[in-house]
Amino acid sequence: MRGRTISPARNVVISIKVEIQLDADKVRCHLISMNIEMASSQLEALGSPVRLGIFRILVRAGNAGLAVGRLQEQVEMPGSTLSHHLKRLIEMGLVRQERAGTSLICHAEYRAMEALLLFLTEECCADDFQRANARASESALTGVPA
Repeated sequence: MRGRTISPARNVVISIKVEIQLDADKVRCHLISMNIEMASSQLEALGSPVRLGIFRILVRAGNAGLAVGRLQEQVEMPGSTLSHHLKRLIEMGLVRQERAGTSLICHAEYRAMEALLLFLTEECCADDFQRANARASESALTGVPA
C-alpha cells in the first residue's frame, strides 16, 4: 500500500510504504517513509564509489550479511577506512550491523533500498499519463479523435 501526503508548510512530497507480513505466529508491520531530504542524503552516501561498492557487496551477500573481516578482505582497505565508510552507510539507514559471537556482521537494509528506489521511480512518466488523459478527455467531449 502506498500513499502520499503533502506538507503545506514546505510543499514536500512524502512517500510512505507500509509492508505487512503475515506469519502463522505473528504479524509484522513496517512503515517506511521517504522524503526528498532523506533520499538526497542516502544518494549522497552512495555517491562515493567506495561506499557504493561496499553497499553492492552487502546487497549481493543477501540476508546472511557479511562479517566485517570478510568485507574488509573483499574491498582491500584498512579497517579504519572501512569503518569510516560503514559508519556513513549506517547513519543513512542503508546498512546495519549485528554481533554474532565474536563477529560483527554487516547487512544491507533492503527495505531502505526499496524505499529509495520507490521514491525515485514512483512518479515515472506521470506527466505523460496526465497529457494522454487530458487528450482522451478532450476527445470524448469534442468527438474528435485524439
